Amino acid sequence: NKPPLNAKMGYVESYDLFNFNEVFKAASNPNLLAILDSYFKCEYFFDWAWAWWSFSSNENNYGPQNFHRDYENLNFIKVFIYLTDVENETDGAHEIIKGSHKINKLYTIRRYSDEEVSDSFSKNKQVKIFGKKGTSFIANTFAIHKGNLPTSKDRLVLSLLYSVIPSRRSPKIPFLKIETFSKEVQKNITNNKKKFSLFFE
Repeated sequence: NKPPLNAKMGYVESYDLFNFNEVFKAASNPNLLAILDSYFKCEYFFDWAWAWWSFSSNENNYGPQNFHRDYENLNFIKVFIYLTDVENETDGAHEIIKGSHKINKLYTIRRYSDEEVSDSFSKNKQVKIFGKKGTSFIANTFAIHKGNLPTSKDRLVLSLLYSVIPSRRSPKIPFLKIETFSKEVQKNITNNKKKFSLFFE
């Protein structure tokens, strides 16, 4: 299906995402959880997930295509997985200001222009992340960041949220039935029951 005319972005309903085995396969990946264990060094939870299209356009940036900080919680991190190729400047790369989560500048909750960010942070702190479909990366998105506007083709990305304290986005859905997922996912979640206790009994 084509997006509505003039649509800038299109979000997949998160409640639908949680029916997909591949989402929990990614979220419960033992290698990923080992990295997050090392990062948090305390108990944490798989908190939420999003997936959204950024539709290609030559118009102005829209919403999160402008620089901003995320305020999901006091201590959180996000995992991003490109579901389409993002290989060059026209594909809508994720861009983040390296180290800005520790710098006392631009803390007001709003969108920031490229000029404001360039005036506040050196150019060598601006990092764009490229990769083929399936490329994944971890980001502390309290750091200033944006998803660049794609101009050549539509971009689809999946984002997974992990939090020390469950956020306001935490599930407001009945517990999921673990037996509906693959044996691999069942094993990973059972071995990390506390981390997935917002979704499974």
